[in-house]
Amino acid sequence: MNNVYEYMQVISIGLFVAAFLVNTSRFVKAIELCKECLFILRHRAGIKDEKLSKSFYKRIYLVMWNTCNRIRDNAGVIKYAEKLLLIYRESGETLEEYKLSIKLGRMYFQQSKYKEAKRLTEKTLPISKEIGDRRGEAYCYRELGIVYSSVGKYEKATNHLEKALAINKEIGDRNGEATSYVNLGTVYKSVGKYEKATELFEKSLAIKKETGDRNGEANCYVNLGTVYGSVGEYEKARKHLEKALAILKKIGDRNGEASCYANLGNMSLSVGEYEKGREHLEKALAILKEIGDINGEANCYVNLGTVYQSVGEYGKATEHFEKALAIKKELGDRNGEATCYINLGTVHKSVGEYDKARELFGKSVAILKEIGDRNGEASCYSNLGNVYHLVGEYEKARELFEKSLAIKKETGDRNGEATCYMELGTVYELIGEYEKARKLFEKSLAIEKEIGDRNGEANCYVNLGALYRSVGEREKAGENLEKALAIKKEIGDRKGEACCYVNLGTVYLSVGEYEKAREHL
Repeated sequence: MNNVYEYMQVISIGLFVAAFLVNTSRFVKAIELCKECLFILRHRAGIKDEKLSKSFYKRIYLVMWNTCNRIRDNAGVIKYAEKLLLIYRESGETLEEYKLSIKLGRMYFQQSKYKEAKRLTEKTLPISKEIGDRRGEAYCYRELGIVYSSVGKYEKATNHLEKALAINKEIGDRNGEATSYVNLGTVYKSVGKYEKATELFEKSLAIKKETGDRNGEANCYVNLGTVYGSVGEYEKARKHLEKALAILKKIGDRNGEASCYANLGNMSLSVGEYEKGREHLEKALAILKEIGDINGEANCYVNLGTVYQSVGEYGKATEHFEKALAIKKELGDRNGEATCYINLGTVHKSVGEYDKARELFGKSVAILKEIGDRNGEASCYSNLGNVYHLVGEYEKARELFEKSLAIKKETGDRNGEATCYMELGTVYELIGEYEKARKLFEKSLAIEKEIGDRNGEANCYVNLGALYRSVGEREKAGENLEKALAIKKEIGDRKGEACCYVNLGTVYLSVGEYEKAREHL
């Protein structure tokens, strides 16, 4: 072949065959053929007309992009979307650039590439305004809000989500309005403002019922269930999750059903019902495998690993966390990968392999810094602090807890802030600075009461009780532990209730009240 027209014909035929291969599920062959077409276009065709050349590149990349989508090759999807986006931008195809930018921004987010998601969505936002797409504008604000929430920038997240909500209301988009309430509720839940979160989830639920959106209604019940679980109201949480499960089974949403089983499993885990938790999670896993949701499968392995870790089966826990890690790496989910390193680190910490735990937490913090996840970074510092705490390096532990606290304050995560005060208090208690420890535990308690976290409140009373026992104030120790016990009973935390009985028994034993000690122990 020695003329441009013949090469163009060869490429066109190649693309026709590639499309046929995709439609007959021969995806690898389709990609190989597209690569051959690219080679001819770059090195043989010699097309001088830039517009014509770009049209061929566009056609080839579209086939490759669609093929990668079909086989869930996330790296390929992003690679070819970026190439298409550049062509659309250079060709002045604003509408196509806009549509693809929205999709690519979402892909970046799903891969935990938060900086790229933010950058692209910020570029997309002015296009939505320019073309007068108010629904798209609201979408951009919503996506930016979700990105900011994911990296712990909750104030910015709220600002963007409020803008999305205002537009949704203005244009009468009831579904978008309901979605905005859910996203805002999730932010408030993340910072421990559970009452506000509940209010927003209830607003979303009302719209979903009004519009007859059964799937959306079920998701609202799930969100409300997780809020009640966060504040230790486990019976309310269970009822909402079971309502969601009933709807999802009725409408045949297998993915949603799996999600409900996973949430029920995690709730059972929270109250120490490990066998029931494992059963729920195994049901979720079976469904996720059946429908081919490998990301959900990985998340299930994480949850099952946590169950096995909680009952001391560390080998099985490691096996499940490593399965999850392999999938997260395959999917390119950097945030998920970091979470798996944290989980594996906690297992090694539990069996006394502190150097290995430090190494894994270090890997996690490097990824979380890279993707800009401030909240995750703070959690890593807390995990590292706990390792140094266990090996008696209290000053190093204190420094890491202080780092974590600074980030939690910066991001407005009140629940996380309370946890950091608790961790710091424990360090000061161990080095004999009891008054500092007491003040930190009291700070933590005040926050837990403020945000309505009953389980967190109970844990603060446990720590205060232990502190007062250490300094010989047995009466105050007993008072605080009785308060903790009452809450643990109220919220149905059987494991926590048992721990309170043991602690109270020890206090009564130390003051010679043997009958009371016997009753509790």
